[in-house]
Amino acid sequence: MEIKLKMRDVLAAYTTLQNLDLPAPIALKIMRAARPLEAEFAAYEQQRLRLVNKYGQKSGGQVMVAQDSEQWPRFAAEIQQLLDVDITVEIEPLPIEALGPIRITPAALGPILFLFAD
Repeated sequence: MEIKLKMRDVLAAYTTLQNLDLPAPIALKIMRAARPLEAEFAAYEQQRLRLVNKYGQKSGGQVMVAQDSEQWPRFAAEIQQLLDVDITVEIEPLPIEALGPIRITPAALGPILFLFAD
């Protein structure tokens, strides 16, 4: 099924999936369904790092963009543009029953709900 999302939705889903403590068989099913998100996340991360290098300064061996720097407003504006990009991914939704008998909060389920069918 083709699903339209904003990049910010992909990041929220990816972050949620990384932080869920699920039994291995359930986690495997969900990660397989979410596999198309990996390429989108990688593309975003590549662009984010490019912007960090463009606007950041070296500090302790790392390049960072400090929120109090002159470059921050430009950096933040470009990040917001990236987050607002519309993407389309092909996802085979799982039945909600695929979650099995786990406890998950609505806040944790919200960002990944598009991975499931009624």
